[in-house]
Amino acid sequence: MAPLEGRKSEKMGWKLEHWVKHFGRTVALNGVNLSLEPGTIYGLVGPNGSGKSTLVKALTGLVRLDEGKLFKDNTQVTISSPLDAYRHNICAAHQEISLVPNLSVIDNLRIAALLKSRLFGLQSGELLEEMLSILDVFSHRIPVQSPVRRLGRGEQQLVEIAKALGARPELLLLDEPTSFLTERDIEYLFEKLLAYKASSTILFISHRLKEVLEVCDKIIILRDGRNVAEFSSKDVNIDDVVEIMAGRSVASFTRLLREPSSLKESGGGFFSARVRSPKVKDVCITMERGEIIGLAGLVGHGQSELLRAIAGLVPSNKVITLQEKKLRIKSPADAIRNGIVYVSGVRADMILPERSVRENVAIIKNGLQMPLAPVRERMERELAQTMKQKLGIVCRSVDEPVRFLSGGNQQKTVIARALAVKPKVLLLDDVLKGIDTVTKTDFYSLLSEIAKDCAIVFFASDVDELLPIATRILVMYEGRVIAKFQGAAMTRENILAAALHGGGE
Repeated sequence: MAPLEGRKSEKMGWKLEHWVKHFGRTVALNGVNLSLEPGTIYGLVGPNGSGKSTLVKALTGLVRLDEGKLFKDNTQVTISSPLDAYRHNICAAHQEISLVPNLSVIDNLRIAALLKSRLFGLQSGELLEEMLSILDVFSHRIPVQSPVRRLGRGEQQLVEIAKALGARPELLLLDEPTSFLTERDIEYLFEKLLAYKASSTILFISHRLKEVLEVCDKIIILRDGRNVAEFSSKDVNIDDVVEIMAGRSVASFTRLLREPSSLKESGGGFFSARVRSPKVKDVCITMERGEIIGLAGLVGHGQSELLRAIAGLVPSNKVITLQEKKLRIKSPADAIRNGIVYVSGVRADMILPERSVRENVAIIKNGLQMPLAPVRERMERELAQTMKQKLGIVCRSVDEPVRFLSGGNQQKTVIARALAVKPKVLLLDDVLKGIDTVTKTDFYSLLSEIAKDCAIVFFASDVDELLPIATRILVMYEGRVIAKFQGAAMTRENILAAALHGGGE
């Protein structure tokens, strides 16, 4: 069987007519109309809650539309289940991993290959071999006999991508595929997409606009459940895309950069932490009030563990001092009582899906103040309304259950919860993953404001999320800080070089 790469498609493509989807009173899709041609990579972008992930789920049979039609090569088709999507040769690498966690990597791929072979009369062995060959080109050496649950999040994402690409789809959907990937793996992925697009239509969804403009031929912008613009990627730049997404002029990230010289020389007078644990090798952080320290480096080198140790979430040997007072922190409750608040980028760990936005935002503050019920509800509502406005949380009301919100708006709700208690030390663990560019800009402005009264330690797997806001950046490798950058030396190139080479030459 000829490989997928290089086979020019003579198909006519896909057409979406008037797609509408409601979740309760929330309108996720509001009359989307798209035409997707073969041999083209489309970048689908838009603010959180604009309908991107809902559109992907509808194309793959995970949600049913309220209204709308889908045409494949001018013939109407119906997709009511994931099996229907497979029958019509639609495959996706989802933002939320769809692999079976207790099965091995190779068994997950084998199931996908067998299903595709039975539906299309292909050789399952050849499909499996192609999936494994795709997996092999990435920089990770993934143990294919290992259960998926034992893999890191980035490794799981690579398996998800290999499964989708190797199935040779006519329509390939990639929902935030680079979220957990290294720079090298992103390069390999883009090489594969450019080679595969000749025989497929590809829909690439990402908040990383630089990547979208790099790999996509055309850009589609969704806003409020509608497609509001489409253009060639050659005709626009990042600022153009951001302004159309926002529907307004948005300040450039670089204007938010805070000069370290505006702060006192960091001597650790406000906050210091020295941490040792199995994954953190004697890391010491010292900060003044007003500083934002960025933690960089490849995912899995101790950044999250450092933040979780400071917050009392994992056992460690640590010495923590805040405002010249030595703290004893054995649990998250100890940390919160002392003004140290941790925010995880893994939404499932942080949200209460059946509770309202109001309750989710106020839960920590209620625990600290314990107001009586009538007073509590009024305070919760006022607080949630304030944070909704500050962070731009898209919801019909603050009484709406969080499960009805988009992933990005769920994350904003979690961040709002932390900001609501006015922390002295704020620990941010990859919190901007899945947050749209417009909201990031607004979030940076908010961080700059609250940092006047606290210290912030901010880990981001994407170094571009640190550069606009950090006063210093520490690069971690194998649990140690191996490089420090400040001022003019704080460049993307310097940081990535240190991360990839472990601080060596």
